[in-house]
Amino acid sequence: MDVRIETRAPVQVAFLRHVGPYEDEAITRTWEKLLAWARSHGLLGPRTLKIGISYDNPHVTPSDKLSYDACITTDKPFHPEGEVGTQTISGGEYAVVTHKGPYEGLTQTYAFLYGDWLPRSGREPADMHGFVVYRKGPADTAPKDLVTDIYVPLRPR
Repeated sequence: MDVRIETRAPVQVAFLRHVGPYEDEAITRTWEKLLAWARSHGLLGPRTLKIGISYDNPHVTPSDKLSYDACITTDKPFHPEGEVGTQTISGGEYAVVTHKGPYEGLTQTYAFLYGDWLPRSGREPADMHGFVVYRKGPADTAPKDLVTDIYVPLRPR
């Protein structure tokens, strides 16, 4: 797997939180609800990114306590409304790897990134949450053709 280093500017996103198993169909409903809200407010466009933030390690945290934010970027101003909030994803340097294929394989990609690449890189993860960018999502893509970028924040050198 090819890992690249990217420097990203901070970005404000609209988000909707899911609490429960990461594999739960409720995450799909969370995405559907967020995208319906964004569509109704005219916030979706060709440059909109779909970003997922997983806050917990599923090997440590009980599945009913796992937290996940479904997020979107938008070029238009918006305000939090109901369950939809706003947050800023921090800027800085990130190690990035592109995962191709079903989401079930993300665990192995994370294991490579944290267990193999990061120790050999001489870099350390920053004390903030990473995220994923869904380049090709399940709404219009077969599982074998999904494309997901994994971003791991890095401590400054």
